[in-house]
Amino acid sequence: MALDSENLTTLLASKELATAAQDWPTASAFVRKMQAINPHDQTVLRALGLYYGNLGFPQPWVASWKSRCGPFHLKNARQAQRLSVLQKMSTR
Repeated sequence: MALDSENLTTLLASKELATAAQDWPTASAFVRKMQAINPHDQTVLRALGLYYGNLGFPQPWVASWKSRCGPFHLKNARQAQRLSVLQKMSTR
């Protein structure tokens, strides 16, 4: 990360390490930094989904995904399946 502090993949991995250590302020800082770099990137949306899911709040990510991508812009069936699972989780 020292070479490219705006590498979204590296930031996602760092967020995952912070989440695994349950270091929520650090994980939150990585998510905010990723959003500041490119809020519409799929890596950022994935980070948001993982972050909110780990906190037990998938609803904000589902709403964010729908507003940015819409149901017809899902690139493959796997993404559609993930969205469906998160929607079901958010209604529990």
